[in-house]
Amino acid sequence: MGFEHKNMLVLSADPQAGDYNAARTSAYYAQLAERLAAIPGVKSLGLAAQVPLSGAMTDLVRPDNLGATDSGKGVEAHYNIVSPSYFNAVGIPLLRGRPFTEADGQGRSRSAMISQAMADLFWAGRDPIGRRFFAGGPLPYEVIGVVRDTSSPWPGQTDGPFYYLAAGPGSQTAFALMIRTDADWRSVVKPLRESATALDPNVAVLIRPLDEIIAQVLGPVQLAALLASALGLLAVGLVAVGLYGVVAYTVSQRTREIGVRMALGAGPGLVQRQIVTEGVRVVAAGLVPGFLLAAGGSWVLQRAIFGLSPLDPVTFAGVGGLLLTVTAFACWLPAQRAAKVNPVIALRAD
Repeated sequence: MGFEHKNMLVLSADPQAGDYNAARTSAYYAQLAERLAAIPGVKSLGLAAQVPLSGAMTDLVRPDNLGATDSGKGVEAHYNIVSPSYFNAVGIPLLRGRPFTEADGQGRSRSAMISQAMADLFWAGRDPIGRRFFAGGPLPYEVIGVVRDTSSPWPGQTDGPFYYLAAGPGSQTAFALMIRTDADWRSVVKPLRESATALDPNVAVLIRPLDEIIAQVLGPVQLAALLASALGLLAVGLVAVGLYGVVAYTVSQRTREIGVRMALGAGPGLVQRQIVTEGVRVVAAGLVPGFLLAAGGSWVLQRAIFGLSPLDPVTFAGVGGLLLTVTAFACWLPAQRAAKVNPVIALRAD
C-alpha cells in the first residue's frame, strides 16, 4: 500500500467540537503531539487531515503553464494536509527534493510535496522541483519534494496525482495523529489515552490500530471474494462433471472403431493411448482461448479486489491440470472397457 500499517495507531481528536477557536486548536494539536511523542514505545508520529483508507479529499489541479483560470484542462487529484513528521511516521520515503519544515506551515510560502504519479503526469522527464501548480485557488503552489506513490483512498489501487500541503497554525482542519510504535501497539494505548485526557478531558479521543481500519475497509471485499471463490469452485466442479460425461459418451460411441483397430492387430494399450491423446489434445486446444478470456476478466476484477493477480499461474495450472486429468480418465475408462470386448462383438455394435 506504500505506507506502514503494522504497529500503527490512529488517534482522532476534534477540539473544535468544543469551544476551541483556530488558535487554540493549533496549540492543542502541538501540545498533544509533544506529550505523546514523549511516551515510551512511541517511535514517531505525525498529523494528518485525512487518515489513509478513510476517504479522500480531492481538487482540480493544473500545472502553472496552463494558468490559474484554465480549469477545463485540470485533472482531479487527491490531497492531504500533514505535519512535517507525517512522512517519517507512516514510512513514505522522499524520492527527490526536501521534506516539509516547520517554516512551510507558518504561511510564509505556498509549498507542496507531490507523489511520483503527479510528477510523471505534469513533468515527465523533467525535474519537478521548483515547478508550480494551481489547486483550489488563484495562487500557485511550489513543488519542494516528491514522495513515493501510495494506495490511500483504496487498498491495491495506486493513487493517481496526489499532493500534500503543510499543516500550520490557524487551520480549521481537524487532524488525526498517526502514531508508529516500536513495540506492540497494545502496550501504549492506555498511556496515550491518559496523556490526551490529561491535556483536556473535555475533548473526546478515539484510538484505533490502522490495521483495524484496513480490515474494516477490506471486509466487504473479502466477503465478496469468498463468495466468488465458492462460486468459482462450483463452476469448475460442474465443468469437470459435464466434461467427463460428454467425453466418456463420445468415446463409448467409438466401440466399433476400437474393434476394427484391434481386429487389424492394434494392441489394447496402443488403442487406449491414442484415444486418450486425441481427447486431451481437443480439450487442451479449448483451454487456450478459455485462459485468455479468464485473464481478461481478471484484469477487470483486479480493480475491485485487493491483491488479485491478473495472471495467477498456480490457479491457471491447477484448473487446466484438473480438466486435462478428467478428460484423460473419461477417455481411458470407456476405451479400456471397449478394448476388453471381443473384436467380433465390437464389430457388430451399432
